Amino acid sequence: MKKNIYLIDLTHETSAGLGSDMMPLQLGLIGAYCLKQHPDKQNIEIMKFTHELDKVIKENPPFILAASISMRPTFLPALPTITGMKNG
Repeated sequence: MKKNIYLIDLTHETSAGLGSDMMPLQLGLIGAYCLKQHPDKQNIEIMKFTHELDKVIKENPPFILAASISMRPTFLPALPTITGMKNG
């Protein structure tokens, strides 16, 4: 019996659109690696929306559930301060 592995990129939806409309490369790489290592032992699904995840969890519970959150570089205004810091 194949095991279900669900990968989701958590984002939020507003009237202005999605918080992140891109799918992180890392989720695809994790899925591809799993399929390469054990191609006949798992079902991998990559999702963007929580309502999709809710539906598949109710139909087929996951063996593994992994979540990713894409962050925009909101720290850039602080970058001069961060790069000026020294270790120790």
